[in-house]
Amino acid sequence: MAKTQFTPKRQSSVSPKRVLQAFLAVGVALWLLSSVIGLIGKYALIHRKVRDLKEEKVDAVEKKEELETMNSFIDSDEGRERILRTKYNVVKPGEGVVVITDTDPIVPPEHKSAVGKWWDSLLRGVGLRGE
Repeated sequence: MAKTQFTPKRQSSVSPKRVLQAFLAVGVALWLLSSVIGLIGKYALIHRKVRDLKEEKVDAVEKKEELETMNSFIDSDEGRERILRTKYNVVKPGEGVVVITDTDPIVPPEHKSAVGKWWDSLLRGVGLRGE
């Protein structure tokens, strides 16, 4: 058997051009990724805004219907009368005012003893009891 001489293989070196291309490719990929993430964020923001505007539109339509109902009521005779009575405090001729008072009779103040009067005047002087 013949002996063969072992020669180590030459290590292949990476050229600087290849390293630069790799860094450039990674940089472009990161830039594209950040752009896509930014677009996704903007899409979500626009989607939320559209949803909020749709809700506002529904509220505005409901308010418009409510105001139209109120306007049609005010245009009627009953509506005008109610507005005049509540806002301007107007009554029809021949109507009167009824005043409802409390049914409990007013109890006259009790006659207090000299000690009770003394305590009352002391508490009034300190400011704990009103006049």
